[in-house]
Amino acid sequence: MITKNTVLYKNATSQKMIRLTDHSPDELLMYADSTQVDFIIRNLLANAIKYTHEEGKIEIATVLNQPTGFNAIVIKDNGIGIAKESQQLIFERENLSIEGTAREQGNSIGLMLCKEFVEENNGKIELESELGQGSRFVVCFPSDSSV
Repeated sequence: MITKNTVLYKNATSQKMIRLTDHSPDELLMYADSTQVDFIIRNLLANAIKYTHEEGKIEIATVLNQPTGFNAIVIKDNGIGIAKESQQLIFERENLSIEGTAREQGNSIGLMLCKEFVEENNGKIELESELGQGSRFVVCFPSDSSV
């Protein structure tokens, strides 16, 4: 799914001259609904592209068994970042989308749906961000059916 989505956004990254690096393995075992995981990856990648400046960079990686019993997908960019006061609402209905670096528009519901889908699949989503320094989203899903 990661490869599929990086190919899907190849034109968008090329237009903004963004260097997208995928460090993920060919296979990663996660117990979650594949349609929902695909949506999450697509949304986080689209947001990273939207809020990364021309000639910026985006990295995708995975972390195995962190935390124990979970595998994680990490999407990190060096874009505009998210102000601390906005981070608390980022996954909520009250969140208001801001314009992307190339004036891209959003509708403010993507991250809310990501959070809902993650929680429906017994997963976790975390955000680390600093204004002007970029954002790092970590999505964890159970690595086996016992979690």
